[in-house]
Amino acid sequence: MVLGRLPDLAAALRTARDESEAIASLKDWASKAIEGDHALVSTLWRADMQSNMAGQLFVRDVEFGARKVALAPDIYDRAFLELGFAEALDYFESRELMSPEAFRALLDDERVRAWSLSRGISETVVRDAAERIRKAMAGDGSQMSDFIEQLSSGVDAEGYPGGVRRYLEMAFRTTNATSYNAGRMTQQNDPVVAAAFAEGGWMYLTADDNRVRDTHAPLNLKQWRYSDPEARRAYPPNGYQCRCVAILVDADELDPAQLSRRVDVGAAITPGFAKSPMQTIREEAD
Repeated sequence: MVLGRLPDLAAALRTARDESEAIASLKDWASKAIEGDHALVSTLWRADMQSNMAGQLFVRDVEFGARKVALAPDIYDRAFLELGFAEALDYFESRELMSPEAFRALLDDERVRAWSLSRGISETVVRDAAERIRKAMAGDGSQMSDFIEQLSSGVDAEGYPGGVRRYLEMAFRTTNATSYNAGRMTQQNDPVVAAAFAEGGWMYLTADDNRVRDTHAPLNLKQWRYSDPEARRAYPPNGYQCRCVAILVDADELDPAQLSRRVDVGAAITPGFAKSPMQTIREEAD
């Protein structure tokens, strides 16, 4: 996978005679090491698909099945996510939460998203590293030597722009959160589930720890009526590596103080996250 191939890029950059050759080597490396890494695409696809299914199962088994919500800061259904991928697919299909046609479409959508994400990662790495190369080449050459040395020292080298490992981790967590919340939203909008909560509403939950960003913290425990469009607008994830969720609550769990409390939803949404996770998946797959 890509994380083991940084020395290849460093070696190519050592032989580059000018900026254009260095950037050409960078692009060639990225196309092979990231976009051409089928193992990376497969890993992204399996993780996103399983996260989507976990979100759907959690809504059905806890929010709808038990009609009582008790979410810990860790939003994932660990038992299901630890199943082998084939076993997870078989179990989800056996629950018959989606038609066979819809399930196959979801598999295809998540596969296309994984490929698109790998391409997006490649483009981001190339853009950031190319800017570093241009600045290095414009100087006396010492910066370029330092840059190559940092690449050679490993994938966690602080000098690598953004860090391939750190960027992959951020992208992985964000795409998983989108898939998980898209799965949750799919079942929360299912006609049977929607009818059960028609008199109830939504409640926003953060992870409620010291890593919650300042713009998301004010939304914690905020409630909306089920029909309130602002609830859909606030539906997470609302930024990179967002760990928030929106849960359904029964009518007797609605709190007038939380329903009337005003929050700045717009301030909580990072540019690029204004659409619901279901819309995001659909558009990324088209």
